[in-house]
Amino acid sequence: MEYAASDYDKDFRDKVTIVTGASSGIGKAVARGLLYHGAVVCNLDLVEGREGRFYRTDVSDSVQVRKTIE
Repeated sequence: MEYAASDYDKDFRDKVTIVTGASSGIGKAVARGLLYHGAVVCNLDLVEGREGRFYRTDVSDSVQVRKTIE
């Protein structure tokens, strides 16, 4: 299946998103794309990055994740 660039032109203004691992790699690329389209990005990671609002969270620990989201 082929996708056109317009398939991804979404408006995320005023939307809050959570990206795990947004400090590097694929998570960072996803966060940048969401930011480009106007989203508020919450970066849940152990290492602080520049993409979005950083929340130091070990996503393998469900208690930490719940506390962060609340």
